[in-house]
Amino acid sequence: MELRDIQSFVLLARSHSILETAQELQLTPGAVHKHLKTLETELGVRLYEKRGGALRLTAAGEAALPYFQEVLDCRDAIVRVISDWKQDTTGTLRIG
Repeated sequence: MELRDIQSFVLLARSHSILETAQELQLTPGAVHKHLKTLETELGVRLYEKRGGALRLTAAGEAALPYFQEVLDCRDAIVRVISDWKQDTTGTLRIG
């Protein structure tokens, strides 16, 4: 399971559109579709389906969404912590 696959899924859950998800990620719709299919294959369930002209999450997709979002939130927290750490470890050293 790759972060890019999870990010594609979380954005699809918001937009209900592979095209909009692809535009936001600056990818092709085919790449986003591949990410989503990779997740579905790995998990062995359908995560979304086409209903009423839009893509909607299945019950499995709805159940998984908060955990996928948590993964992305943890990634963002790691980036912030490391950025803060790098700022704290740089500075001026003055010797007498």
